[in-house]
Amino acid sequence: MRTRLMMLILALALMVPAVQPTEAAGCAIQPILGFGHAWAQPAIRQRVGCPLAPEDATYAAYQPFEHGFMLWRDDTDEIYVFYANGDWARYIDVWHEGMPERAEILTPPGGRQQPKRGFGSVWLRRPEVRRGLGWAWAEEVPTAITFQPYEHGLMFWSHQTGVLVLPATNWLAPLRGR
Repeated sequence: MRTRLMMLILALALMVPAVQPTEAAGCAIQPILGFGHAWAQPAIRQRVGCPLAPEDATYAAYQPFEHGFMLWRDDTDEIYVFYANGDWARYIDVWHEGMPERAEILTPPGGRQQPKRGFGSVWLRRPEVRRGLGWAWAEEVPTAITFQPYEHGLMFWSHQTGVLVLPATNWLAPLRGR
């Protein structure tokens, strides 16, 4: 009987995953607030790894679409596209002052809008973005985002999105609160 019990304990111990090197004790920087809450979830912590720098903030723009949204980062001049299916992509913003704000090439259906400026440039030049997002629900709005880089990803927070976890593949559903 004792041998069976020991074998059962050993079997259960083998089923428990090993402690990952990205556990809190192994990271020089600890995420806080909403990033800390998201990172406390083992699945997220294992996917993104340790923070590489403390959280920081920058000016941004946000625009909702039929099937996702876009975020623009002022500090890097990058546009992030978030699709409703969990995919995401990052593009360099090539739009600059002096260029037309909006290319009046397509006519949006009622209650929708064609994006303008940098969002419009990515949306028009990348058919996969246009197909994946659909039309914009509203004009882009200025906002601020908090972000933190990780070994294998990035986290964002904005008033419009809550916490977004961007591992190297799909983004994870927004986690409300901060």
